[in-house]
Amino acid sequence: MVRVKALKLFNDGWEKKLRYPGEIFEATQERYERWHSASLVVAVENEQPDLDSMTKTQLMDYAKESGLELDDKMRKAEMIAAIKEAMGWM
Repeated sequence: MVRVKALKLFNDGWEKKLRYPGEIFEATQERYERWHSASLVVAVENEQPDLDSMTKTQLMDYAKESGLELDDKMRKAEMIAAIKEAMGWM
């Protein structure tokens, strides 16, 4: 798996969801190569995403992709704090 950052808005047909600019997620090597050749993503290494610019839905998705479980009733600030604490970014 390759950790990638979306450069443009695009439809991830494998996961059946939109990928937003700045979104960081895991992809197979094959998908990374295909998207990278189309200038849709770049590989990243342990880069901290801009959580403040994400919507609550994006935060929930990011947490899920990172192996974290968040309560969807949490406020955005609580989600950000929980993600940062779990990832050791505090």
